[in-house]
Amino acid sequence: MLAYTLRRLLDLVLVLFGVSLLVFLMIRLIPGDAVQIMLGANTEITPDRLEALREKLGLNKPLLVQYWDWLTGVLRGDLGQSVWTGAPIREEILARLPLTLEITLLSLVLGVLLSIPIGILSAYWRNSTGEYVVRLVAIAGVTVPSFWLGTLFIYLSYKLWPGFPAIGYVPLAEDPAGHFARLLFPVLALSLPLLAGLSRLLRSTLLDILSQDYIRTARAKGLSERIVMYKHALRNALIPLVTVVGIQAGYLFGGAIVVEQVFALPGMGRLIVGAINERNYPLVQGTILLVTAGFVFINLLVDLAYAYLDPRVEYA
Repeated sequence: MLAYTLRRLLDLVLVLFGVSLLVFLMIRLIPGDAVQIMLGANTEITPDRLEALREKLGLNKPLLVQYWDWLTGVLRGDLGQSVWTGAPIREEILARLPLTLEITLLSLVLGVLLSIPIGILSAYWRNSTGEYVVRLVAIAGVTVPSFWLGTLFIYLSYKLWPGFPAIGYVPLAEDPAGHFARLLFPVLALSLPLLAGLSRLLRSTLLDILSQDYIRTARAKGLSERIVMYKHALRNALIPLVTVVGIQAGYLFGGAIVVEQVFALPGMGRLIVGAINERNYPLVQGTILLVTAGFVFINLLVDLAYAYLDPRVEYA
C-alpha cells in the first residue's frame, strides 16, 4: 500500500505539472495581444500604458521565463494580482472558495447518504411497482441538469412558498438559519442528479453480486438476508460506487460554479464568470488551476480508497 501511495503521489506531481503548463499556455496562446484583448475597446489607453501593463504582467519576457516566474510564484502560494482591482488573486479565491466547497460537500454528503438506502431498497424490491417508480425518478434525475432544477426550484418556491428566501446569500456568522435556508435549493439541485446516478449504480451492482455463487453459499449456510446483504454484498458493491463518487465530486465542484450563478451566490462561480467577462486573465488562470488541481487531488483520494477496499488494485 505504501509503494502504491508513493507511485500515485508521483503521478499527482506529474499531472499537476502538466496541468500548470496547459493552463499557462491556454492563456498565452490566445491569438492577438493579450493586453489589448483585456482592455477591449477602451480607446483611452495610450501605448505607454499598454507597455506598462505588459511589463507589470511580465508579458514582455520570453515565454519560458514567464512560465518559470509564474510556476515558482504558484509554488510559493502567489498566484499573482488581479488586473483590475490589484488585489492578490490568492485572497480573492480564499474569500470565495469556502462557499463553493460548502455547497459541494453538502451536496456530496446528501447524495451519497440517500443513494445507499435507496439503492439497497431498489435491489430488494426489484421488479415491484415501488422499484419502477424509483427507477423512473432516478432516470429523470440523471437526465435533468442541475441549473434547470435550480430554476425550477426558484419558480416553485415563489409560487408555493413566496416568503422563502430562494435567492441570495447570508453569511453563516450573521444568520445561521438564513444561511442554510438559502443553500437548501442549490444543494438539492446538485445532489439530486448525483443521488439518482449512484442509486442506479448501486442497485445494478447489488443485483449482480447477489446472483453470484458465494452469496448463494452464504445463504445456504443459514445466514440471514440482512447479514448476506450488509456483510457480503454491500462491501463489494461499494467499490465501484467509491470510484464514481470521486469522479462526481469533481463534477459537483464544476456544477456548483454554475448553480451559484442561478442562485446569485458569491462563490467561485461568480468569481470565474466575472473574471472571464472582464478578461482578467491572471485571475482566470489562477481559478482554473485551482479547480483542476482540486479535481486531480480528489481522484488521488479515490484511487487510495479503491486500493484500500480492494487490495488487488495495488498489484495491478
